[in-house]
Amino acid sequence: MAMPPLKDLRRNFFLIMLPLTVFLFGCESSSELQSLSRCEFRLSGVEDVTLAGVNVQNIQSIEDVNLADALVIYAAAGTSNFPLSLSVLVDVRNPNPNNAALTKAEWILLIDGHEITRGTYEERVVIPAYGGIATFTVPVEANLKEAMNGESQLAMINLGLNLANLGGQASRITLRARPYIQVGSRLIPYPGYIDIQTEFTSE
Repeated sequence: MAMPPLKDLRRNFFLIMLPLTVFLFGCESSSELQSLSRCEFRLSGVEDVTLAGVNVQNIQSIEDVNLADALVIYAAAGTSNFPLSLSVLVDVRNPNPNNAALTKAEWILLIDGHEITRGTYEERVVIPAYGGIATFTVPVEANLKEAMNGESQLAMINLGLNLANLGGQASRITLRARPYIQVGSRLIPYPGYIDIQTEFTSE
């Protein structure tokens, strides 16, 4: 008999633990926890993309950058610190009859499967019931020189520019997130990471 997928085993364990959560912390927290386990996530956009402090939002190629800014970007790409900054927008859809919530999320930003940077989002997000969608913004700071060790200056620059174009090349972005919810005085993690891309998905 074939074993169920790992993500199903994780979710089933999550749901098995709910009665204990109800007993220890009350119905409201357990309801939000159960609803979160069935929510769907989507990477809906990126904003405020900068390379070496230069705003490159909606820039398609380095030829579209004015000469002074292009020189700043090229110079930074040749050093040990080539800073990338952006905001990643995440939509969460809740198909449940009860509100869902997350209090915190650990995240990893990947491009073409390669880790660029990681961090923690620490604000409570409530997702309305019956198909409601909540959006939260994850601020990202990375050193492309460190993350793309061995790549050419042009490759690093093009990657940064592509991030601002979610409809095209930026579909390569994945935000791998692990949400948490506050239950009593404790933070309870989602069982495993969710790979958030440009289509609604759940794990």
